[in-house]
Amino acid sequence: MKNKEQKKNIGNIEAEFDRILQAKFQELLPEVQIPENLQKEVFNTLDSIEFIAEVIDLFTIKFPLVNLKYLDDPKQNIKANDKKK
Repeated sequence: MKNKEQKKNIGNIEAEFDRILQAKFQELLPEVQIPENLQKEVFNTLDSIEFIAEVIDLFTIKFPLVNLKYLDDPKQNIKANDKKK
């Protein structure tokens, strides 16, 4: 249930981000219609950058934190697992 809510929130954030970028395009040259292929290319580039940032975050921040959590104090982890049973 929590993952569905997170995905919905992410979708809303992405839609809002796209709306803001569209408005910024119009501010650059309000009287000129920007070609659709240029807008798609810019959005694709930004999506690629966002994806790369997420992958970097996964391997540089999240993965080491998980490893530290489980490798930090094995005795404490065993006690916590025993309490859950």
